[in-house]
Amino acid sequence: MALTSWFRSSNGGKDRGDQNGDGTSAKERREAKQRADLADALRWMNVMMDDELDRASEELAKNDSCFHRYASAVALFLRSILGLEKSVLTETASALAELETAAWDEAKAAQRAAAADGWTRTYRPGTEYDVIRAEAQLMGAVLGVLQESVVEAMRSFYKLRRAYLLLESIVDGDSGSGSSSEMEESSADDSVATDTNTDTTSATASLAKASNHSLGSDDPIDDFIRGSAATSFGLILLLLSLTPPAFSRILSAVGFRGDRTRGVRLLWRSAARKDISGAFSGMLLLGYYNVLLGGVDIMPGPEDNEGDGEEALEEEEEDEDDPEAQALGPPRARCRALLSDMRSRYPKSQLWRIEEARMLAGGRRLADAMALLRSGPEPKMKQVAAVSAFELGICALAAQEWQLAHDTFARCVEISGWSPAMYDYMAGCASLELYRDGGPDAHHHKAEAEKLLRRAPASAGKKRLLARQIPVEVFLQRRVRGWEARASALGLDLVDAVGVSPAVEMCYVWNTPRRMDGRELRRAVEVLDWARCKPGAVVDAIRGDRSEVAAWAVNMAALLRAMGKMEEAKELLENEVEAFDRSHFKGTHKVDYVLPATTCELSAIAWAECYHGRAGATDEQRRAKLDECEALLRRADGWESFSLEARMGMRVQAGRSTVAWFRERMEWG
Repeated sequence: MALTSWFRSSNGGKDRGDQNGDGTSAKERREAKQRADLADALRWMNVMMDDELDRASEELAKNDSCFHRYASAVALFLRSILGLEKSVLTETASALAELETAAWDEAKAAQRAAAADGWTRTYRPGTEYDVIRAEAQLMGAVLGVLQESVVEAMRSFYKLRRAYLLLESIVDGDSGSGSSSEMEESSADDSVATDTNTDTTSATASLAKASNHSLGSDDPIDDFIRGSAATSFGLILLLLSLTPPAFSRILSAVGFRGDRTRGVRLLWRSAARKDISGAFSGMLLLGYYNVLLGGVDIMPGPEDNEGDGEEALEEEEEDEDDPEAQALGPPRARCRALLSDMRSRYPKSQLWRIEEARMLAGGRRLADAMALLRSGPEPKMKQVAAVSAFELGICALAAQEWQLAHDTFARCVEISGWSPAMYDYMAGCASLELYRDGGPDAHHHKAEAEKLLRRAPASAGKKRLLARQIPVEVFLQRRVRGWEARASALGLDLVDAVGVSPAVEMCYVWNTPRRMDGRELRRAVEVLDWARCKPGAVVDAIRGDRSEVAAWAVNMAALLRAMGKMEEAKELLENEVEAFDRSHFKGTHKVDYVLPATTCELSAIAWAECYHGRAGATDEQRRAKLDECEALLRRADGWESFSLEARMGMRVQAGRSTVAWFRERMEWG
């Protein structure tokens, strides 16, 4: 459709008197400028996604339109979530607040202009700016969680409710699932909050009037609204579905309801778009599958999710075999098709290279993943370089490439301010393994390990989430304190008082046994040999601590399970952990995660025996295993607080959702 077809007025000749010499009215000039500003902002956002964020930011700063300010805020937000640096977080929060105000002003101006001149688009005048404001509120809510203040996080979630209602009404209007009365009821429910909220939700309610216009409109402003709303609302639904159950109930009481399946479907629908909304949706989907679900053990298998990948490039949702399964586990063929599409659209972007490496690692191809991360040009953004380095370090740790792991985490300290304590600790763990390997440089590696392991706890606690210390830093502080106490009691150097492989233990924390192939798993089992500890009375003293033996058993069981040796893994956990009283695992210097981790491991074993089934297993036997898995997950969900609670919690929550899906699918209710 020609652009000029959108310049036709719906109010007859009402604005003809405002024409200038070229025959265009003020309304036509205003709309033309708006479309030009949007096109320019979106163009630079595409440049931004192709690893040219600095250049895009400079160009966007030259224009003060609301669309350009929106794109600039998105650029800052990307820097924030990739680097998590306090100064950038603060700058981004300020930019988002200014964007909210600007979008509010533009929405009101658009409504006043439409009242005078009429309107022809699908959506209510100013909706494009309401969507921008909703996205600013969504990004602000994420920042509120990343910053150190619980108050800021709660304030952000309160504002996000308004965004939720607006985006829901747009998406429901597009899909035909929302009625005018439902939207008006939502508006009325929310109008008690503030005067500002009343204005926002009255706009939300009036979106029902869009049913009189064509939802198939190809107006660029309408298209921007549709794409942005689908991406943002899909993300909100997904994020809310990932909150802990107790928190979810609180959010539900005030109008927030997560829906993982619908959220993922919306993101897939948006990912098919050949614009910036599609790119953001693709990035969110790959991050969800590769990072969040990459650490989960209980999920649908490839047989429920494989497909042929063609639907990755389709906007329609009806072709999905099992949408709920695709929300609980990665549809690998579809993800590969999506990644291929994104890499062809943004060939210079290092973000997609990182996602490809994550997919390779998830397919037990660590060597290929490391080769990919070490090839290609250096990312132009230091935040992307830091993410790439961290992924390489994790892969090197899983592959037991100790020198590479040490060097990579040492580089992370230099280029990332996220958690120097964690980087030092993981580099120290790698140096400890080099020391235990022996060789002419053993003394050098011992000194390096001693330095890094002592330095790590001292730098912990500087970065916080919701006013709480980062969980992995709590874990490493507790571990080092325990080793220091043992070293003091036995008169040893710190590194000689360390138990069985803290490097393999960190592999368990990041759930990298899922990434290891058979050779790497066998090597990891060898690294867990007690003979690698300082021999004689020292190893006897370490083994005298039942919690240390239990930690060894948990890590060994995870490796055995990854090798398919379910019975051996289960027997080890029952004999070395379950057989002992809980008092053996409680105390200041005890390894506090072993009991809940044992429960998680046993639930994963029960799931494997249910889902895949033993040879000749009946449906009744498989159902009994599903019941066992569910009972263990409920038990794991009820443990008192421990250092790895956040990481284990994601595994438990995802596991419970998968069990519920499988029970319904098998009609075992």
